[in-house]
Amino acid sequence: MDRLFANVAAPLKSALILLAFSVILSSCTHSNGEKTAEPEPQGNADAQVPSSAEIGKAQRMLNALGYDAGPADGVLGPKTGAAIRSFQKDQHIAGDGKLAPNMVNRLTAVYAKLPVTASPKYEVGETIVYSDGSAEKVLGITDDEIRVQTGGGERRKPANFLLFAEADATSDAPADFLQPLRAGRKGDYKIYRRTGDQDHVSVVSCVVGDQRSRTVPAGKFSVVDVACNETGDAGPKVEREWSYAPAIRQVIREVVRIEGAKAAIRELVAVQPDTEAWPTAARTGFDWAIVNALEGDAQSTPVMWSSTGAAERFSIRVDYTAVPPSALPPAGLSAKRCLRYKLLRTDPTDEGRIFPGLACRLGTGDWIIPARAPRVFANPPKGLQDSHAQ
Repeated sequence: MDRLFANVAAPLKSALILLAFSVILSSCTHSNGEKTAEPEPQGNADAQVPSSAEIGKAQRMLNALGYDAGPADGVLGPKTGAAIRSFQKDQHIAGDGKLAPNMVNRLTAVYAKLPVTASPKYEVGETIVYSDGSAEKVLGITDDEIRVQTGGGERRKPANFLLFAEADATSDAPADFLQPLRAGRKGDYKIYRRTGDQDHVSVVSCVVGDQRSRTVPAGKFSVVDVACNETGDAGPKVEREWSYAPAIRQVIREVVRIEGAKAAIRELVAVQPDTEAWPTAARTGFDWAIVNALEGDAQSTPVMWSSTGAAERFSIRVDYTAVPPSALPPAGLSAKRCLRYKLLRTDPTDEGRIFPGLACRLGTGDWIIPARAPRVFANPPKGLQDSHAQ
């Protein structure tokens, strides 16, 4: 009898267990049979949706770090998602392509360590043209200063553009002040001036901003903005801003605001390479190659130029999108068409250099770089087709 009871009790025990389990499951369903969704965990920072501004900032940081996130348009599209996943893979974190707060924190930390050379690169003989019509020809270079020729004569300026150049003033700033440029870095230095028998001290406070895109007559560049304010015991407050483009190692925009006065703005129009040591034929041929590229269209391939009279080689690339009149410098010239171009120099003894510029075509057919004293490119003779060959 005991053995029979055991044989019957075992299946009954199993049935009771299954019944209890089904009751537990039924308690997790609604009356319509649908399962109850588990509540979202509270306080999960990763569940936050980034704003357009936050996405745009992340895109700029990704691009600066070498991950192609596309334009910083504030849209989290496929290209940006792919860039995030590549960054996550390199950082050994979950590669979900999402811009969660923990991902932003890691991206910001890596970006903050990205060095940016603060000193512009100059070469003796080159000429830098600005939107106010001024131009500077580089005459000499030392570790601390640059000697340039301007329309007003020769002058010297610090190699670090953040240091103010005044003949009657001294400063306690180191030559490498705020270098390398990194977003969020801050620094101060003092300027000492003497007027008559009075000594005056001003304090210059500077802060480095985030990388961003900026368009000037010479083109569109990724830049680092730096703002400095000067206050002191004499004179008005002076605000200065610079936009420095690491890709070409040039300050492409300068803004000076003196309390109570209109801001003075100077933007880059062109950087012209030094060709004075070249034979005349090489200089003329180089101009012809540039004009040949400018006269092309959107389907044109870059013009490659070299000469037996020059060691350098250049690739001439043109953006055939016409520059609107509102973006042109106030040169006082009536131009038929204005285009931006880049001269990419390659040289076995150098790492390469980009010379950007703006060229305008006049009614006469001449192409010029607009300035107070316009730089006129030599035109090839009529009917010459392969003008870039030497």
